[in-house]
Amino acid sequence: SPDGEFLGVVRGISEVRLRGARDGKLVAKLEASRDLKGRELSEWHAIAFAKTGAVALGGFGAVDLYDRTLGHLIKRVECGDCLVLALGVSPDDRLLAFQDVHKQHAGDFGSVHVIDFRSLGEVARFDASTFPSKVAFSMEGGRLSAPLADLSTGRPGLVTWRTSDWAVVHRALAELPPHDSEWA
Repeated sequence: SPDGEFLGVVRGISEVRLRGARDGKLVAKLEASRDLKGRELSEWHAIAFAKTGAVALGGFGAVDLYDRTLGHLIKRVECGDCLVLALGVSPDDRLLAFQDVHKQHAGDFGSVHVIDFRSLGEVARFDASTFPSKVAFSMEGGRLSAPLADLSTGRPGLVTWRTSDWAVVHRALAELPPHDSEWA
């Protein structure tokens, strides 16, 4: 958590635990809800904390926003037929970003969504790579970065947007080493 009080752990895809950062003691635990046949209705793959104490959990079909104790679901942000792989909260708690992949996207390509934390409305959406899964705001919150991949070559890279107008301010693809027949 931003205050250094908690450590969040996603165990498997069906359990989230909050532990005290100093002593490691269990503070809260949330298990996936199940239907009447015992099938899991929630699965989580990512966790992020807001300074306000809200805990964002990303999984299949949604981002769930819980209170600090994981005892109360504040809001569910639906994303359709998606799998949320990474979450990030801006330093001022104004924006929540998440990276997902949809079933209709082939391979490692998905989207980055940016949500206004107060209204929970989407303010931006971009195509992005899903490997590695990561979204990160700059320290002052003025920029958001995510992985990028060239669709034609698969070369990995990074893209950065300015959060005031969502203009791309940096886009770079990694230089791949020259082909070496010894390693081929």
